[in-house]
Amino acid sequence: MICDNCDGKGYTSNPKLYQVPSWKAYEMGYDKPVKCKKCGGTGFIISNAKEVIEKIDFAIMNNRPLTIKEMKQIKLLLMKVE
Repeated sequence: MICDNCDGKGYTSNPKLYQVPSWKAYEMGYDKPVKCKKCGGTGFIISNAKEVIEKIDFAIMNNRPLTIKEMKQIKLLLMKVE
């Protein structure tokens, strides 16, 4: 499911930019966009069993382990199902 916090972009506006004047933010090197905290910069959130199965199948076919973030999303989904 596409992340509703960043609309699938993986990045959101940096809240630090609004705490200081624009010239100071530039001098301090604040990035304009920052990684979305909800999806971790992936742009999507695992939200149902079908997506979990697809994610696991993709990992198996590409011979790569699931990331910690993916496992956390799967765990949170399974906790909701209980």
